[in-house]
Amino acid sequence: MNILLDDHYTAKVSDFGASVLISPNQTGIGSKIQGTLGYLDPEYLMTGNLTAKSDVYSFGVVLVELLTGEKPASGVRDGEKRNIIQYFILCVEDGRIAQVLNFEPADDGEMEEVEAVADLVKRCLNGSGLRRPTMKEVAEELARLKKLSDNFWAQGENGETECLLGESSSYTYESLNAKMEQMETYTVHTTFDIEQASTLGI
Repeated sequence: MNILLDDHYTAKVSDFGASVLISPNQTGIGSKIQGTLGYLDPEYLMTGNLTAKSDVYSFGVVLVELLTGEKPASGVRDGEKRNIIQYFILCVEDGRIAQVLNFEPADDGEMEEVEAVADLVKRCLNGSGLRRPTMKEVAEELARLKKLSDNFWAQGENGETECLLGESSSYTYESLNAKMEQMETYTVHTTFDIEQASTLGI
C-alpha cells in the first residue's frame, strides 16, 4: 500500500493489490514476512504475526518521515549513519525534538503542537504492540490536536491572544494536555490495512 501526499498534505491511499482483509473478531494473522524494510513492526519481523497494532507502528513511521524528512531506511544524516526511528525516539525522550525536525516551528505555540504529535508518534513506535495506542485512539488524538490548533489560530486572528491556551503564548505541554482533556471526544472511523507486500512511502 502506498500513501501519497499532495502539496497540501492531503493523503491518498493507493495500490491495494496485496492487501489482506481480516474479520473484526480476528486479532491478527500469521503470514510469510513481506514488506518494506524500516516500516515493518518489529514484532511482525520476529513472529510473522501481523496485527492491527502492526498498522499503528507503520503509521508512526510515516509520521516520523513527515516530521524529519527522512526515510526510515536512509540511515544517514549530516554525514552520520544512524537509525532515524531510534534517534527520533531518543530525541523525544530527551526533549530534543527540534534537532531532528526538517522544519523550524513558527513560534512556541507551534513547537508545543509538534511536541504533542511527537509524543504520540513515540507511543505508536513502542516495541510492544500491547503498549501502542489503537488506530482509533491515534485518530482521535490527532483530531483533538487539530481542533486545538485551529481554535488557537482563530483566536489569534480575532485579537484574542489569552483565551484558549493560557495567559500568554508561552504555554506548556501540560497545559496543552489539560485543554485536550476538556475537549469533546471525536469518534473517527479510520481503517489502516498494511499489506504484506507493499511499499509505504510519501
